[in-house]
Amino acid sequence: MSTRKRSDIWMHFVGVNQAQARCVASTSTQLATATTTAPQAARKRPKQTTMGGFINRPIQPLQQSKVDQALVKMIATDFQPFTIVEDRGFRAYTAALDPSYVLPSRGTISKRMLPNLFEKVRAELQEQIRTAPACMFDNRLLDLQHNNKLHVSDMPLHH
Repeated sequence: MSTRKRSDIWMHFVGVNQAQARCVASTSTQLATATTTAPQAARKRPKQTTMGGFINRPIQPLQQSKVDQALVKMIATDFQPFTIVEDRGFRAYTAALDPSYVLPSRGTISKRMLPNLFEKVRAELQEQIRTAPACMFDNRLLDLQHNNKLHVSDMPLHH
């Protein structure tokens, strides 16, 4: 006798041959084909969704910093006012993207974030100028307030 565990369903079938069986309760002449559930058991089932996936977790500090930097670059690039972070529509848009993200105040943007970005860009430009093979400066000034004329100055440049 086999020591292999079998499903209780097979108590309702009589074996006809190695691969087929007939239902004892049915008058049908159709045969059932024996199958195994082993291949199904070997398949990985999708991971069950937990409640944690539906709870808003606080944004990680590194991600908060990355989004803050993207925000200040957008403000500087697109000439947006600092007050954009107080606009209802912008706040709703930001919350739709990531409800856990906390927008910085306009004071934080103007007093800390923008000056930090300015210093970073300035340092990068200074390094590019310092390592450039050649650099040429033009001392002509365009005066837009006086009839859009180009004025040439013989004022020496210092660096």
